[in-house]
Amino acid sequence: MMNMSGMTISEIRSLASKLRGQANELESVRKHVDSAIQTAQKNWAGRDFDNFRILWTSDRQPKMRTAIAVLNERASTMDQQASDQEKTSAANKSAVSAGLLIGGFPYSPEKNNGDKKGNSQQDEDDQSPPESHTPGSEPSQDVIDKFQTDDDPDGQVIYAPFFGWFGEQQMTQHEANMLDRMNLFDQWTVKRIGDEALDFQFGHNDVSDAMRHAYWNARLTQRFGEDWTREYTTAHEGTPDPDELLKCEEVMDLYNNDVGIRIALEHPNATPDELKAYIQEAVDNGQLLVINQIDPDNPRLEYS
Repeated sequence: MMNMSGMTISEIRSLASKLRGQANELESVRKHVDSAIQTAQKNWAGRDFDNFRILWTSDRQPKMRTAIAVLNERASTMDQQASDQEKTSAANKSAVSAGLLIGGFPYSPEKNNGDKKGNSQQDEDDQSPPESHTPGSEPSQDVIDKFQTDDDPDGQVIYAPFFGWFGEQQMTQHEANMLDRMNLFDQWTVKRIGDEALDFQFGHNDVSDAMRHAYWNARLTQRFGEDWTREYTTAHEGTPDPDELLKCEEVMDLYNNDVGIRIALEHPNATPDELKAYIQEAVDNGQLLVINQIDPDNPRLEYS
């Protein structure tokens, strides 16, 4: 069963409609090819045509039918889950109206679960709030050494899944492998969160760049958890760094990714707008990294 956590009812129905639309497009293509083969056999005879017709009827067309069925089935599942959410929301409102309270307050499973902070000592340092720094000050060498990653041994690929939301996008092989292990819904969610992060002004190596990375990682952490997010966004940085600027960019991005993850762990139920406010607060407190490029030959990492 697909997990619809973090999506509104309208978003679920919208995605279901998109999946159903893709199914209809595939069915249109299937019928077109099938019709073309029926027409072609009147004028095209021989081994090549026979091989093509056999390949179509025995392999390609069955695969398309399967894909169409999967898309329609997932669309129906999403519609059903949207309906279930509507019923649950209506029931919760009725319960509150009827005075079904716990400890004098309306019961909220999400809020009563808490942020689980302090439940485990593992990675306690990584789960603490980001530290504040004097704006313009430089990070320590320990910070620079910590926020680096190795190049992906399998290099970069053009990721263009047959069913997906990424079009053709260059990424590391590790990133592509992680996306391939996801269902269509989760792939779409990753793409949607990435698009949300682009709402920040599209600067490079500046505060808007830092905020994009922090927001991207905060939203991914809310949806997929800390471990998956760290692995995925670290894999994103697994490209060669042949010069000093690119090395600084890797440290900057990984550091700001970490800030976003920490913010999400501290505020797991924050709305997107609330996350943006927390990230702006992090900027104001000197908690994000940017690159000072006043001297192009000597780029320098500094706190916001």
